[in-house]
Amino acid sequence: METSHYQYSTEQIEHYSSKHLREAIFFVIKNAIIEGIFLPGDRLTEDDIAQRFNCSRTPVREALRKLEQENLLQVKPGIGMVISNVDIELLHQELEISKMLENHSIQKACEGITEEELKKLEWATDKLQQAINNNDRIANIEFHRYIRTVQGHG
Repeated sequence: METSHYQYSTEQIEHYSSKHLREAIFFVIKNAIIEGIFLPGDRLTEDDIAQRFNCSRTPVREALRKLEQENLLQVKPGIGMVISNVDIELLHQELEISKMLENHSIQKACEGITEEELKKLEWATDKLQQAINNNDRIANIEFHRYIRTVQGHG
């Protein structure tokens, strides 16, 4: 993985607990693919990514496996893991569907939200605004994960 292609900083991942690290790595790499930072044929290695995120290879391996399952990566004999030829339009459609599901989750969450959950949501919204202002994608992911968990309580 060429460092010049890699613009995400380790600090964006650091506030994740180790339990979520594989998911954070997955989303950072997936976003880099969507944004064209990684191009079809670019090679990724567990060692390079682990070094970049200052972590062990285990969460990296799990993230890469998930990317492979989503057909964003493929194993090429003698080369290793490379970025697949990706249909960006299909990825954008996937994001639109996710937004629709999230909107539904928000509507359901609002139906039975408690005062305590409302305060947590206000806090999370403030954090989201800070994330947007700082272009912090990981905090943005955390906010959306929180929205989905609130629905389960409503």
